[in-house]
Amino acid sequence: MNLMVVDDRKINLSYVDRILKNAFPDLAIYLHEEPGQALKHLRKEPIDVLLLDIMMPDISGIDVLTYVRSHHEWDKMQVIMITAVNDDETFKECFELGANDYIKKPVTQVELVARVKNAMKIVDSQRKLTSLLEGIKDHNKELRQMYQQLQVAHKQLIQSEKLAAIGQLAAGVAHEINNPIGYVSSNLETLTNYVNKIQRFMTVCQSQIGSKDTESLERVFQEEKMAFVLEDLEELVSETREGISRVAEIVSTLRNFAHGSEDGEKSWVSMNDVVKQTMMMLQNEAKYVANVTFDETEEVEALCHKGQMNQVVMNVLYNAIQAVTPQSETKRGEIQIQLRKNNNQVHLTIEDNGPGIDPRHRDRLFDPFFTTKEVGKGTGLGLSISYDIIVNKHRGTLSVENLPEGGARFLVTIPTALNMTEPGLERGGTE
Repeated sequence: MNLMVVDDRKINLSYVDRILKNAFPDLAIYLHEEPGQALKHLRKEPIDVLLLDIMMPDISGIDVLTYVRSHHEWDKMQVIMITAVNDDETFKECFELGANDYIKKPVTQVELVARVKNAMKIVDSQRKLTSLLEGIKDHNKELRQMYQQLQVAHKQLIQSEKLAAIGQLAAGVAHEINNPIGYVSSNLETLTNYVNKIQRFMTVCQSQIGSKDTESLERVFQEEKMAFVLEDLEELVSETREGISRVAEIVSTLRNFAHGSEDGEKSWVSMNDVVKQTMMMLQNEAKYVANVTFDETEEVEALCHKGQMNQVVMNVLYNAIQAVTPQSETKRGEIQIQLRKNNNQVHLTIEDNGPGIDPRHRDRLFDPFFTTKEVGKGTGLGLSISYDIIVNKHRGTLSVENLPEGGARFLVTIPTALNMTEPGLERGGTE
């Protein structure tokens, strides 16, 4: 630690120097009779404690104090004024200019050591505080970096869970697509046969143009069953169009579910469509084990992320299907979905007649990576991600309760636009 003494009398400098060296052997002490030289020294080397005589010729101690406190690089330097005057106005001026302490002349050893010791403690505390603040800044920087990494990891987890769900549904979706593709393919074979019959009949028609003989036309017409062909052709084309439309609908639903809206803005979304699309995605999973019914008495819209809502309904509904699956050999599962709007809140309930939630697991149901499934059959992220989407991203609630008659009920609530504070969003139809 460095200390400087500025006094125009050499005897005073020697006296102060001797006392301080005895009291603080490790203290670096610099003595100056000329204030101008002292200021030059200050610019070259950092000083922690400055003992400054007030009454000096040419440049007074108050002048030096004023100069020092006008430069921020010396803000932390402790300045102790030394004076023989006993004037309260002078002391007041010194403190207003930024002096930290004062010593009256004649200087006594006890007072000098005490004042300097106190100043050194303040300097040491400032250094420790600065070091602590730097440590906090570094720690905050690390925390920000960790938070950013966690955000990236969280997004990756959500995407991984979504891809895992799509993977689980792939076989069912393929089966759903195969059905319409199968009868489209069969219809195309029949249609090809019909085209051949029509071509043969048209060939005979062309050969008989201008002839009065219609027996050959009648014979071919009967042989090729043209009356049936013409009657069945319209229905055949209609079925084929229906099959292609069904495939397109399934593919569109799968694309909407796979498309994320994590970073996009909220938009008006039909919650009815969200439920119906999810039911379609899970149709193959549910049709062998449960009857899934959707009770919708009104069109319900909400300002939300459609992709995220798809994922929530998918996770909760899939959880209900899995709950009733083990009992499907003895009784068919029943899953009921209700959608209502009440007091600017969207209420979505999904309840099943399965075994319900084990009380031991209820408090951990929404914890990340918690699962009661066998190893490899569940990530334990579906309900956790759903909880984060509803509670943290949409300011809603996600809860579960066991039903008195057996089974479980999941309740999802999110606010509609009337409770939202999103700027610049106006009702403009559903997504």
